[in-house]
Amino acid sequence: MKTKNKVEKIIKKSLELYDDGVKPSKILELYPFYKNEIKGIFQTIKLLNNQAQKLEPPKELLENTLSQIQISEQVTKLKDTRYIYGLTQSNNNFINNLTKIMNRKIYIAIATIALVILVAGGTYLYLHRNKTTHKEYSQIEDVAEEISSREKSLEEDVSELMGFEEDKSLDNLEQELNEIAEELI
Repeated sequence: MKTKNKVEKIIKKSLELYDDGVKPSKILELYPFYKNEIKGIFQTIKLLNNQAQKLEPPKELLENTLSQIQISEQVTKLKDTRYIYGLTQSNNNFINNLTKIMNRKIYIAIATIALVILVAGGTYLYLHRNKTTHKEYSQIEDVAEEISSREKSLEEDVSELMGFEEDKSLDNLEQELNEIAEELI
């Protein structure tokens, strides 16, 4: 359970840093052990930003806007009103059917975007329900540094012991000490 809270805290801190303008690559470097989790969040944010740019306004809004524009004379002799979606009163069934299909795809795209936003919002709220202070983060970093320094000293001790094991001059030490002891006696 502690690991889950730790991951949530790190993701929360990553999002705060991202909101403060820190690049995602720098944030991933700060937390290399949680790279996959953080990278997934950034990919969701990027997807939402890209999808938001592709939205088109609804046809009704465009019709309403165009109907409010005062034009003194008609541009063409055709009586059909024209919009970006095609002719509104066309005799061509192909164009009408194509327009209906495209309108359905727009509703599917809007529903998909809404679902992604809902999931991302839920994830964001879930991750930010527990407030973690900067002091707690600094304490965690202090403990990590202490563990790292202890690991280094243990590694140095092990390498020193390995050096003694490989030292051939110690093999004859017992014999030399016995010879010196005999000379003294």
